[in-house]
Amino acid sequence: MWIKPDPGNPADAVLMESPVGTLKLKQGSTGKLGFTKEHYDSTFNYSVPEGKWTHLTFKGDNKGVTLFVNIDEYVERMEETYPKMNTLVLPTLRIGSATNAFKGVLDNVMIYNKAIDLQNSDNLALHQKAESSATEFPYYSPDMAVDGDVSPTSRWSSAYVDDAWFLVDLGDVKDISKVIIRWQAAYAEKFKLLVSTDKTNWTSVSGDKDGVIHSKGNLDIITFDAKQARYVKFQGVKRATVFGNSFFEFEVYGADHIQEYKQLIAQMEDLLQQVDNNSKLHELLLQVLNRYPYDVNRELRPMQDLIKTSPGK
Repeated sequence: MWIKPDPGNPADAVLMESPVGTLKLKQGSTGKLGFTKEHYDSTFNYSVPEGKWTHLTFKGDNKGVTLFVNIDEYVERMEETYPKMNTLVLPTLRIGSATNAFKGVLDNVMIYNKAIDLQNSDNLALHQKAESSATEFPYYSPDMAVDGDVSPTSRWSSAYVDDAWFLVDLGDVKDISKVIIRWQAAYAEKFKLLVSTDKTNWTSVSGDKDGVIHSKGNLDIITFDAKQARYVKFQGVKRATVFGNSFFEFEVYGADHIQEYKQLIAQMEDLLQQVDNNSKLHELLLQVLNRYPYDVNRELRPMQDLIKTSPGK
């Protein structure tokens, strides 16, 4: 769904509600997106910006719920943590609330009783061999960052040094274009992301001219042009805290066409303003745009061909 909140929404402002619970723009006084059910509050570590359109997708299953913001700008997964069950049944009886409705606009709310896969490729680092520099404690070992478990007890945590490192062996040389780091509170303010096919010669894939990536912690989604790699390495440069570097999960993904899809959508939005509202092209453009972002993993050629049919192309 698309959402554009007005400035100054109150605490516990409700987006949707029903007898099973509420979906909130602001969970209590946190200012962050969340939901309440069975007297439990669940809160995403994300605040919806005011006065601008943002697309939110909630993907739920019997273990938890995943939030996708504008497909891949922010992704967060919440799962069951005893005694709370972070599963979500979308409360669609009422948009807004009888008592504390959010102020703003929702648009193009779409509900599917099937899985929508916005991240096409699997996590290539999952359950692969990992190693690192010295750890804070033996039980915060590197394998804990590739086990698929995002919980306080399952994380890698380095010794209290700036230049700590972590690497994962993907098993074979693969094409990769994205790395996701899910940080614990102790994160790296500056780090490098390196790839190699032989574990000897390393190449930076992102960052400034020196390959340094600047982070604010919580979640880093690093995308880059597709590279061939068997080994993917985090190299610390500067800690953000007095502690070491620690993350719950270090995820590696293969090449996808999310960015190209977004670029095509932007072109179609511009084109929509230029064509006759009563034309067939206008109708077709609207059909595609209203499907955003659910067609992100489909073949892009039909979108490209549609743009080519426009006047002046």
